[in-house]
Amino acid sequence: MTRCIGGYPALELKPQAEYHRQGIGLNSARCCLEVCLKARGVRKVWLPDFTCSAMLEPIRRLGIEYDRYGIGYDLEPVEVPDLADDEAFVYTNYFDLKRRTVIDLVCAMGHGLIVDNAQAFYARPTQSVDTIYSPRKFFGVSDGGYLYCDAHVEMPEATDESASRMLPQLKRLDTGAESGYADFRHSEETLDDMPPMRMSRLTRSILASVDYDWAAGRRRRNFRQLAEALDGINGLGHVTSRADDECVPMVYPLLVAEPQLRGRLIAEKIFTATYWPNVLEETSPDDPAHHLASCLIPLPVDQSLGRDDMLRIVETIKKNI
Repeated sequence: MTRCIGGYPALELKPQAEYHRQGIGLNSARCCLEVCLKARGVRKVWLPDFTCSAMLEPIRRLGIEYDRYGIGYDLEPVEVPDLADDEAFVYTNYFDLKRRTVIDLVCAMGHGLIVDNAQAFYARPTQSVDTIYSPRKFFGVSDGGYLYCDAHVEMPEATDESASRMLPQLKRLDTGAESGYADFRHSEETLDDMPPMRMSRLTRSILASVDYDWAAGRRRRNFRQLAEALDGINGLGHVTSRADDECVPMVYPLLVAEPQLRGRLIAEKIFTATYWPNVLEETSPDDPAHHLASCLIPLPVDQSLGRDDMLRIVETIKKNI
């Protein structure tokens, strides 16, 4: 592409360095999984029952067999299967709180393991262990994914284009989060069934401009503030209380038996996601994954928030349970 000279001013970003500059930059985490499975020649994949339905897109596109394994209330596999040479076991480092479990699985499974670090952007990959990341879970980009894989990877020829998906991020900055929510939903839908492409220039430029150390510090501080106030009433307190100084959590996962709490938080303009609605249809009510999908409230701890925001979250929860 010939560089244009002159004309209207461009968006000015401050390039520093991508955190995962050694990884393969693709257009989404699910596409990273597809490229990885294809490179490894995987015939069958084991997926946790507590995971996003988007993980099935590349598996179905490649025509690969898959099976589920259970996740317990410790967010760890209930049972680990014996893998054949052409099988892969995908494990999610939930909220970046399960680094120790990842290490244990690496020791047990080696090359058969694929680490899903979509919720753990700052967790470094283990050498020779396939690992995927989703930067849009942590930063203001609309797409993108990183893959670490030491097999021969067939890189896609096409490069993604992100400008049309960035409207929700721009609206949030200009007129507030609520004004861009419909655009955000639409932007998310455009990623469905998208084939693998190289990461867009826009996404790569934004990610190269992030102050990663500052963002990590804010997330850790926000998480600790919520943990100190809420671990005692949290059904996952045995997990959140063990977070060490290395982890950089995506959210603070609160598990409480209060079905109205999510709606009360939303009424106070405290927005939380649901992980994941598809799990309710794919599991029985007795499964831990079903309860997690129904009752887990991922409280925001992102770097745009501060101490007063965390205090507001805590106060809202304690007056509503």
